[in-house]
Amino acid sequence: MKRKALTTAEKSELLQRAEYLGNVAAACREANVSYRLFFKIKQQALEGQLEPKDPTLNQPQRTPFSVEDRIIELSLLFPESARAIQEQLGYEGYDISIQTIQKILNRHQLGQQQDRFNRLILQIESKGLALTPSQTEFIARFNPAWLEWKNRATRPGELLIQYTHFLGRWPVLGKVFLYVLYEAWSGWVCALVGYGKFEHWPKQLLETGGIPLSRQFNFKIQSILSADSAEYFVPGVHGYRQFLAMQQIRHQLATINGERIHGYTWRFQQWLEQECIPKWKQANYLLLDELNEAVQRDLSSYNSTEGKVLWPSHYLGFPHDGQTPVEKLSEFALKD
Repeated sequence: MKRKALTTAEKSELLQRAEYLGNVAAACREANVSYRLFFKIKQQALEGQLEPKDPTLNQPQRTPFSVEDRIIELSLLFPESARAIQEQLGYEGYDISIQTIQKILNRHQLGQQQDRFNRLILQIESKGLALTPSQTEFIARFNPAWLEWKNRATRPGELLIQYTHFLGRWPVLGKVFLYVLYEAWSGWVCALVGYGKFEHWPKQLLETGGIPLSRQFNFKIQSILSADSAEYFVPGVHGYRQFLAMQQIRHQLATINGERIHGYTWRFQQWLEQECIPKWKQANYLLLDELNEAVQRDLSSYNSTEGKVLWPSHYLGFPHDGQTPVEKLSEFALKD
């Protein structure tokens, strides 16, 4: 089957990708093109003939190449939907139907959100582009963890994340909250359950979980990111903030509240919702201590090598890189 001709945008992207990688073979493999075609495109670029002849002279009903290229550009600037692209084209003076836009996107392998996400990530990585608000919102919805890739922690203790997850109202226990402490470099998690949102719970979690962990693996806790809710921050005197100051730990406030205040915790949040919370609720614990024991058992498996046996796919990719938290921390302790 004959390969469809590359657009001007795709040709430019191929040349830029080869320059970024410093490897023509790798760029050709990614784009699924031959060496011969690559060097032909490169010669066209040198001669200023990268833009193909516009076929609309003989096909007046066809969308002009210039507009088609603009649609491809807008698909990465407004990746959420074809309608968003149509609206932007309207502002620029083009009247293009949703159906035509979708056909063009399909023809360039950009018809699905997954396709546009993959192409957008490639563009950002190869060109170092700054994200627009629309792109940031799209990536955060599609894969929040990716937003932290550029800002990932470089060693344990550099960043810990604390947040409070409402587990719901239980028949006997009443309102129950899960306090979570997440070590960003390794993915190690400490947690405990409590009634209400009070400052002594996150402080207790640090005293019984975070600080002993730092001593066990020989690292210093440098900063903690939390929401600005009452258990973590109230202007003036606050027990939790005083405790952090005494420990010489910098306190950062997240700009977004709630469980998913940080991309690092996204995959853990998925694991919690899918593997643990339904099981805990089904057990219908009568005592808070019983629920806390169940939480500690599951987290012990999650943090250890046993987690790979129980949930092998969870540890693939960011932020675990194929290792369980204990494997990453043990490796760091040996190197250090």
